[in-house]
Amino acid sequence: MKKVVFIAFALLMMFPMVMAEEVPMPREHSEHIGPNRAPSNIVLTADYDEAESLLTFVYSIPNTSFSYSIYDEDENIVSEGTDAFNEDGSYEVLLGTLPSGSYQIEVVINSTTYVGTLVIE
Repeated sequence: MKKVVFIAFALLMMFPMVMAEEVPMPREHSEHIGPNRAPSNIVLTADYDEAESLLTFVYSIPNTSFSYSIYDEDENIVSEGTDAFNEDGSYEVLLGTLPSGSYQIEVVINSTTYVGTLVIE
């Protein structure tokens, strides 16, 4: 199973696992007195099973609506859709047989865009 690399806001970096985290921006002025809450970790991961041509997304908040687009090296859309993650936070995309190459995956969740790269050898 291949891991897809996801980074929020189109910052492409290579990591052995898919991880994207949405971090709240600090407020410039706050009237809150006392300790601040730690931000919750919101994570999107993806695995590609080449034998089954199956891309599986997993998001840390189940039932969340999202849209996705997958582009080949020539920026042609290979697959796209809009749906919601399942009760367990997963969503599967059957891609069919894809030729070797690099594919860009974009997932939009609550106006945050996660961009990842899938390389098929």
